[in-house]
Amino acid sequence: MSIVIREMEPEDIEAIHALHLACFPTAAEARLVASLDAAGDVLVALVAEQGKAIVGHVCFSRMKVIADGAPIAAAALAPVAVAASLRDVGIGSGLIEQGLAALEDAEVRLAFVLGDTGYYGRFGFEAALAKPFASAYAGPNFQALWLGKPARVRAGEAHHAPAFAALGKGA
Repeated sequence: MSIVIREMEPEDIEAIHALHLACFPTAAEARLVASLDAAGDVLVALVAEQGKAIVGHVCFSRMKVIADGAPIAAAALAPVAVAASLRDVGIGSGLIEQGLAALEDAEVRLAFVLGDTGYYGRFGFEAALAKPFASAYAGPNFQALWLGKPARVRAGEAHHAPAFAALGKGA
């Protein structure tokens, strides 16, 4: 059966919640998605559907980012989830690629992610691009990707939506 990637609809919320509960060791990511949605901080949310079942989800949320003293439109990629039985077949990649394209269409200039550099590096994310930005998540796995024309930033700040504070890692 084929996989269809589409925008999230309100009726998908329960299935997305269940997917995140199944994919992660705690309910933190499921709560994060619900909190981001309730706060109106979701910029792009896509699902992967197989038949009538939601088998993947990605969320990109609004960030407050300052680059060299000027605000810049930016988003955080988190979380992304794919049903265990369908991993390693390109669903996560498809969700991320289509999500990044939607962000670029919405004139978002910069995307951030905290995660495996090998995996997210495939999409162009680089830790070096995030390094100039002060963030509660700064470190070797904090990465950025310019959407459209890249810019050189000397110093900046990257603040995730308040819902991220509940993960226990700052915001």
